[in-house]
Amino acid sequence: MTEGRTARPRGPWRMVVAAFGAMAMAVVGVTGADAAPAAGPFAVQAERAGLSPAQAKELQARVDGYLRRTGGVQTAANQIGYDGARLTLPLPGQERAQVITAAGPAPLSCASTYFCAYQGRNFTGAMLDVWRCSDNLFIPWLETDGSWYNNQTRGTQARFQNGGGGSWYVGGALSEQRTGVRWNDIYYIDPC
Repeated sequence: MTEGRTARPRGPWRMVVAAFGAMAMAVVGVTGADAAPAAGPFAVQAERAGLSPAQAKELQARVDGYLRRTGGVQTAANQIGYDGARLTLPLPGQERAQVITAAGPAPLSCASTYFCAYQGRNFTGAMLDVWRCSDNLFIPWLETDGSWYNNQTRGTQARFQNGGGGSWYVGGALSEQRTGVRWNDIYYIDPC
C-alpha cells in the first residue's frame, strides 16, 4: 500500500498551501533551509503520546513525506495544517488518527460543520478534516480504499473531482461512506 501521491497539488489549492506555509514559517521564524520541522519541536508531544524515540522518528518521517508532497505546515507531532484543512496521521501502531493532548492521545472525530476524508476504510488511517468551502483540496492518498463522513450542515454536499476534471457530488450532510472510496480516482475535494 502506498502512503500517498507523488504529484504536488495543482491549481489554486497549491497557491493557497504555498502562501499559508510561507506565512506560518514567517510567524515562527523558520527559514526555507529548515522548513521541514525536525522531531525536536514536537518531542514533548511525542513523549506525552507514549512514543519511543524510534516511533517518534518514524512518525516524523511520515509527516515529512506528506510535507514534501502536499506542502502545508506541521502544527503538531502528527498533524499538518493547510488553509481551511488539517491532516492528522495515526500514531505508530495505531489504526485511527488521534489528537495529542496534555494528557496524551485522545480520539479524534469529525467535528460538526466539517467534511472528513479518511485514508482507509471505516474511518481508519490518516484523517483529513476540511472546513472551508469552495476550495479544491488535494487528496494525498493513492491506491487505498478510503471512507468519508460529511458532518456539515444538513443537506450540504461535497464534490469529488478526478484528474481529468470530471466531478460528482457525494451525499448531502449528514451522510457517510465507510468503504469503497477509491482515492486513486479522486484528486480533489470541494467540501461544499
